[in-house]
Amino acid sequence: SSGSVHNVDDDEIDRTLVPALRAANIDDGWRPAMLHRTHGKHIAINSGMGIATRERSEFCQGYIFTARPLAPGERLMIKILDTDPSYTGALALGLTSCDPSRLSSRDLPDDSDMLRGRPEYWVVSKDVACTPRVGEELVLSVSGIGEVKVSRNGLPPVTVMYVDYTLRLWAFLDVYGSTKSVQVFTRPPPAVLVVALPPAHNAANHLVAAAQSHMQVNQSNIFHRPNFISFSYFPL
Repeated sequence: SSGSVHNVDDDEIDRTLVPALRAANIDDGWRPAMLHRTHGKHIAINSGMGIATRERSEFCQGYIFTARPLAPGERLMIKILDTDPSYTGALALGLTSCDPSRLSSRDLPDDSDMLRGRPEYWVVSKDVACTPRVGEELVLSVSGIGEVKVSRNGLPPVTVMYVDYTLRLWAFLDVYGSTKSVQVFTRPPPAVLVVALPPAHNAANHLVAAAQSHMQVNQSNIFHRPNFISFSYFPL
């Protein structure tokens, strides 16, 4: 069975949830991401608000997963809510083809690098937020060729890894080290304009009808031309 979901208590709501909601930029299409019920054994989550807070006395096991695979063109924003500079390391970010519902907290190692030894597809980039500060924002995006980029505080994005874009991939974080609490937001891909075209056989019929109409117009012009009188001239 997966790790149990812990809802943040009133103190945690006052400390993390309310300030996050006030500071979150949700007017630009960003919405709190739903987090999966499977998570590390040292982290508490509020799934509906995308908030994850690691226990203060622990260093690792702060894994969280998105509740569903990422859609093509979807972006994630990780907002830093709380830090502890007494720890080293910061935040690990990764993508996996493993459905988190098949995992339990016992399957998750203390060091996220060890995930690469599992039979599923796992890619990890550690310390993507070196010395993070409260309020900082990281934006993750995956291109159509599997290039994973991370932008920090609106700066130009940096490529951190490449993934197999043909797979269904869940995003995950390991909130470890100096990163204590984060909130995850999602932004759907831009809408694509779809133009409805008639079925192929209807399109062919339209072309035939247009050609016939054009021929009828030409024939009508021929038969309704004014008559001309022809004269022959013979010299006397």
